[in-house]
Amino acid sequence: MYKIKIFISLTITAFIGLGVYLFTGVVGVAAIPTDLPRDDIRYKIVEVALENAGIVDPELNVVFTDDLRYNCGAHGTTGLGGCFRFNHPDTIYLSTDLKADQLRFIALHEYAHVLQFRNGEPLDECAADKQAIEWGGKENLAAYKCE
Repeated sequence: MYKIKIFISLTITAFIGLGVYLFTGVVGVAAIPTDLPRDDIRYKIVEVALENAGIVDPELNVVFTDDLRYNCGAHGTTGLGGCFRFNHPDTIYLSTDLKADQLRFIALHEYAHVLQFRNGEPLDECAADKQAIEWGGKENLAAYKCE
């Protein structure tokens, strides 16, 4: 019953997010503030993590922000640190306070959500963690302990 409630909640959230995306359009990345200059080393860490996983995606945008309006309230100190939003489906949001290993794992995890969305799959935190591990993220950083 617990899993069903979570699925229904995520499905409703996904439906609402998709509705916002379809009817309001995607806000351009230029309208989303980033808290770091583009030459910050954290962008390179994400780029290398994706490249090492064999991921080349020119459509992907990476935004570092601690602005709660965009990053789903994620902060590295809370065990979270990234976010995928339906209304910006080609963008991953990352907190600025992440250590390098956390940053690599969370970027890969959030990119897994980008692919889930693009493939019309429901967002699945366990599957995103497993995919991040397959792509080279450290298993001990998985936030969702799934079987």
